[in-house]
Amino acid sequence: LLTSPQIIGTFRRELLAALLRLSTARCLYPQSFLTPHSPQTNEAPVACGSSGDIFKGTVLGQKVCLKKVRNPNNSSILKSFMREVIILGQLHHPNVLPFYGVDCCGKSPGEICLVSPWMEGGNIYDYLHSHASVNKLLLIRDVASGLTYVHDMCIIHGDLKGINVLVSRFGRACLADFGLASVGDSGVVRPPSLETTGHRGATWRFEAPELLLRLGNSKIHRTTESDIYAFGCVCYEIVTGKMPFYELDAPYAVILEIQKGGMPTKPAEDALSTCQARGLTQHIWPFITSCWRKHKEKRPTAREILSAALLKDLQDPRPN
Repeated sequence: LLTSPQIIGTFRRELLAALLRLSTARCLYPQSFLTPHSPQTNEAPVACGSSGDIFKGTVLGQKVCLKKVRNPNNSSILKSFMREVIILGQLHHPNVLPFYGVDCCGKSPGEICLVSPWMEGGNIYDYLHSHASVNKLLLIRDVASGLTYVHDMCIIHGDLKGINVLVSRFGRACLADFGLASVGDSGVVRPPSLETTGHRGATWRFEAPELLLRLGNSKIHRTTESDIYAFGCVCYEIVTGKMPFYELDAPYAVILEIQKGGMPTKPAEDALSTCQARGLTQHIWPFITSCWRKHKEKRPTAREILSAALLKDLQDPRPN
């Protein structure tokens, strides 16, 4: 039913939410998502995340990325993978990472890999370190375009940050990693562990204040507005080359600052010229800070961001 173009609106959202509940409860996915050809892959992972390992492989001569479940016996990790399979199977947009399907890479049912194209540019943070002169506004528009589409599909990304934005060989940014995604009002997920906050992708640095005020609960409720807050943090990474709250090392110090209503700081004078060269202009700073408004209902929507004067009428020399 979900593949039918006639299924739209509220019914589609409810159908997708029901499929998500069934898939995560039983740790199952539709067999139609199985890839017809098994990828060939290298033996060692090229990257490791909190719940899975990334391998580089090939299918019929094409480079692919394989995201493999690290511990198929861990139910929470497996549920996250099931969620990502179902969500990615519904998304088709130039600024969302394409999904080729699922490959069974082991003997047990939980030993699976998510198969997607290999993104030559890597994540957006690493890409900008080797492509410092690219137009940052084009990348910001890419992210805004992908997020607008995702929100129009009544999906909340839930884990938007620089390492979850990948760049193609043509220099176009795509949203990736939908393991914390949810549908509409079903955006209730467990908060990320503080043990995973030591690396660059520390999720807490991208969390909206209304989420961190609920740390006493075992679950938090992500929304499109919390996605917008995280989008502002990704923009901050793009134009400064720094993590939000880069001056704070301890996770709890970051959390406390956000809970108090603090925002990522504008770089100090000694670093400002470097950031201005990266694209931190007098026009883009208020654009970014509007995404961090304390009252979530005052933040712009993804579609309002995409239609902002700053992102309109940009010349785009990149090939499709």
